[in-house]
Amino acid sequence: MGNRRHSFQKKEDPICSPEALKKLSTTFKVLGHPARIKILQVLNGKEYSVSQIQELIGEGQPVTSQHLKVMTDHDLLNCRRHGTHVLYSQNDTEFSKELTSYIVRELMDEDDEEVEN
Repeated sequence: MGNRRHSFQKKEDPICSPEALKKLSTTFKVLGHPARIKILQVLNGKEYSVSQIQELIGEGQPVTSQHLKVMTDHDLLNCRRHGTHVLYSQNDTEFSKELTSYIVRELMDEDDEEVEN
C-alpha cells in the first residue's frame, strides 16, 4: 500500500467575506440592547429628535443620547442638525436598510401575533 497524501484545501466561506462577517457581528453586538432595537422600531422610515425618541422608547435623555451615538458611530443611524435640534433617521445604506427592515418587520409580526392570542 502506498502512502497517500490527502490534500486539504481551505474552502472559501460560501456565505460572505470575512469583512462582511465582521461587520455583521459588530452590528449584532450594537443591537444587543433592547433600547436600541426600540429605536430602530421607532425610526422605521421616520426622523425624530432626541427628545422625541426618548419619549417614544421610555428612556432618559442621557441614556437615549448614548444609544443614538453608538448606533450612529456604527452606521446604523444618520443624524443631521435642524436649527437647535439633532434629528435621527435610519441609515439608508443597503446593508442597514435590509437588516433594520427585517428586524422591525419581525418585531411587528411578533407584536401582531401576541395581540391575536
